[in-house]
Amino acid sequence: MDYKIVPFDFEICEQASILHASVFERPWSKKEFEVLITASPGVFGFKATSLEEHLYGFILLQYIIDDAEILTLGVLESHRRQGIGTALIKTAIKQIFIKGAKRLLLEVNEYNKEALLLYKNLNFKAYGRRKNYYLLNDKSQADALLLEIKLNN
Repeated sequence: MDYKIVPFDFEICEQASILHASVFERPWSKKEFEVLITASPGVFGFKATSLEEHLYGFILLQYIIDDAEILTLGVLESHRRQGIGTALIKTAIKQIFIKGAKRLLLEVNEYNKEALLLYKNLNFKAYGRRKNYYLLNDKSQADALLLEIKLNN
C-alpha cells in the first residue's frame, strides 16, 4: 500500500473528524479540529494519505517549551497494522526533535490494547495514571495511562 505523510492542513478537518468518530468514543467535530490547528499555540500535525488524497490517518501534537504532547492519533481500522501509526509518530518525533523538545507525552485509554502495543514498540514508558479519566459509551469509566518517550537532544 502506497501512502504519503505530509503536514496536517485546514482542508482535511472534515475528513479528520469523520475518521476520529470511527476510532474514538468521544469524537472531535470538524470545528474542534479547525480551532485546534488555527487558534491553539504550538499545535501542528501530519496526515497519511493515499496518492489520491484519501485520508488513512493523522496525528496532532502540541509543542510548548521542552515538551510535546500527542493530542490525538487515528488510523482507519482498515489500514491498521501497516505501519501508518508508527510512521506518523516517527515523523512527529523528528519534527519535535528539531524544535528542541526533550520528551513526547501522551495519554491513552488503559483498555486500548492496540495503541498500547504501538507505543510499547516505540519505547514509550508509563509515568502516571489518571483515574476514571475516560467516560465510555456504556457509562463506565477507564483510566488514562500517561506515557512518555525521552528525546536525546
